[in-house]
Amino acid sequence: GEQAPGESGKRPPLAPVVGRNRPADAASAPVEILGCYCKNGHFDDPEARFCAVCGISMNQKTLVPSPGVRPPLGLLVVDGGAIFQLDAGYVIGREPGLDATVTAGKARPLRIMDNTDTVSRAHAKIELNGWEVLVSDLGSANGTVVRQPGDPTGQRLVPRLPVRLVPGSYVDLGGTGFHYESHRGR
Repeated sequence: GEQAPGESGKRPPLAPVVGRNRPADAASAPVEILGCYCKNGHFDDPEARFCAVCGISMNQKTLVPSPGVRPPLGLLVVDGGAIFQLDAGYVIGREPGLDATVTAGKARPLRIMDNTDTVSRAHAKIELNGWEVLVSDLGSANGTVVRQPGDPTGQRLVPRLPVRLVPGSYVDLGGTGFHYESHRGR
């Protein structure tokens, strides 16, 4: 193909998006926390009995906590099958992008489609604190229930009071929700 006069084949850079001068997903920035390294060099929860990566016993080495970049703490598996890696916090709801923590880049939006309008626009929040995964209800209209493994009835959350999730927990947002899964048992 021939080029029109004055075209070099290179496109000019795209203009920056106005009004978005926040870091590119600050929620994804590496977070340093205290942990221990197994003898194979994998960074782990200091309370772990076995390495989450290679499975070796953490008793093989003198466990001296030291700083390191926090690895993903597991997955959120939404009803319907979508999977989200837990390497940052999330605001969950029908329109989570409206939440101030999302617009500030401190959490990612996780949109849950809901035909019954039981899920609020910004319904719940997942926070990563050290090696813990915490969930809190954001004052939703219909509330949030956490069912830990072995507890069929669950615990209704007090708004804005974080509760620690353990692997296998189910978070019910009123007829729909998600599981927290992780190979990092405690």
